[in-house]
Amino acid sequence: MIQKDVLQSIAQEVINARFGNFFSDVLAGRVALSDFLCRPEVEIAVRESIEGNWDRIIDTKKYPYWKREDVTNEDEQFIYRKVIAQMQPIMIEQLHQLLVDAAGQHEAGYFYLLTALHKDLSGLINREDIVRASELLCLQKRLSDLLDIVTTVEKINVILHSNGFLTANPTSNDSVDVYIKNNSSDDYLASISEAAIRYDTVSSPMNAVLVQTTTHTISRQVADNSGRLGMLIDRDIARVDATKPNITPEKGYFKRIKLSGGAIVDEGDTVLGVLPESVVRSLDLRHGDVVRILERDDRGRLKVQLLERAETDESNRVELKFCLVSMRNEEGRSFLAIDEMLVGGEKKRISLPGSKESYLEIKEEDIRFFKLEVGDVVDVAYWVNRPNTFRVIWKYRHVQAGRSERCS
Repeated sequence: MIQKDVLQSIAQEVINARFGNFFSDVLAGRVALSDFLCRPEVEIAVRESIEGNWDRIIDTKKYPYWKREDVTNEDEQFIYRKVIAQMQPIMIEQLHQLLVDAAGQHEAGYFYLLTALHKDLSGLINREDIVRASELLCLQKRLSDLLDIVTTVEKINVILHSNGFLTANPTSNDSVDVYIKNNSSDDYLASISEAAIRYDTVSSPMNAVLVQTTTHTISRQVADNSGRLGMLIDRDIARVDATKPNITPEKGYFKRIKLSGGAIVDEGDTVLGVLPESVVRSLDLRHGDVVRILERDDRGRLKVQLLERAETDESNRVELKFCLVSMRNEEGRSFLAIDEMLVGGEKKRISLPGSKESYLEIKEEDIRFFKLEVGDVVDVAYWVNRPNTFRVIWKYRHVQAGRSERCS
């Protein structure tokens, strides 16, 4: 009944949009990895994705009872709980793979720095004169960077192989332990060669060390004329360049497949990337606009160019701007709600076609995420004829003659 491939796509979309900064917090020890699924912004993103992809998640042609416009609130919550329960192991698996990939990229950076450090040391050992202070400072910097990488990999190892959140039976291929072996070991040389080939081109949504090797030739010389034993790396292997963000001149269409933010899709509706609400507003994007993805950074964030405006908006999405947050009391219960909006600087009652209510009760997740209080001015959105699906998508610091600023 529930399409697993769609759940995988939604999970990947949410992780790509929300995991970058969270990953840094995990490594810094400020939060636990298991907190990701419990974060309000993640819960909101998951629910919005479910809402926007209802007919893709559930085969409503085969199961017409579950058509979105026909389900009751109770049935809706049942589907939410069931879908979220099925998405959790999918997200865990994807988070696990992201960590493995990040560790692999740090490992590639480790071998790159180690190779450069060895070249520097070999040059200093063969010098007759005393080295300059600047050269030693360069060595110190390389050692510091090397330590940072090894420390990060060790932290990822703990997260991956602990008995806590992520215990997805990592295979031997997923091992990310880094061992500094004896320089005279053939195995060590082979490990560098293998790593150089394996991580020939590295990319990831993580803020990891990204490198690109241009050649992989490695040789070993046992001794030089002075009798020193050691290892020399061919000059070719040292040609390693830091990668720039991926340049991807992809053309697509901006679609409001979620209430907040949106996605760029190709003609077959394959998702090419996602955009947060802040980017959508900064570019004034509308559903159906033709855009070009100019660049992706190492966290999956996009640089987008508007190419052509859509003639009509067919998003089936309603947006109410400049709504006022108020406190309501109904049947002895107090809660934050929206029943008025600012139009031309004056308060007017909101209109909710298809709803018996004259107000919108704000969901607890939105209150927490935006830190809403009475008097706040917000924008909300919901799917056509279904006001009960509404979410707060934007909060303003103040409104002055049509000028607005987002509240951080």
